[in-house]
Amino acid sequence: MIVTYKTMPISLELVPDGYHLFRFDILQVDGGFTAHEVRIDGAIDAKKIKAIAISEKWGDGVEAKLINDYNEYKLGIGDVAAEVAYMQFLADRKALKNYVDEVVGE
Repeated sequence: MIVTYKTMPISLELVPDGYHLFRFDILQVDGGFTAHEVRIDGAIDAKKIKAIAISEKWGDGVEAKLINDYNEYKLGIGDVAAEVAYMQFLADRKALKNYVDEVVGE
């Protein structure tokens, strides 16, 4: 979910109740900050955080639709915009994975 903060949030926070909050796509907006925030239960590692963050950002079949649209374009029955959208998705997903690795230290 997207959450709003008055101050810059930290990327990975251990909450006293024993779970972690992972924040990404942190943006400064009109006197505050917004970020995607996901809850991570149990032990954390980069692989687990990546899976949960990717699901949060591109859940509900978004990736599958982008792939299908891209394949239609490659077959000559789709729009070139599908290729651009899929390439942007791949770049954004890679950037998120790299961010997780930086935060977790892997």
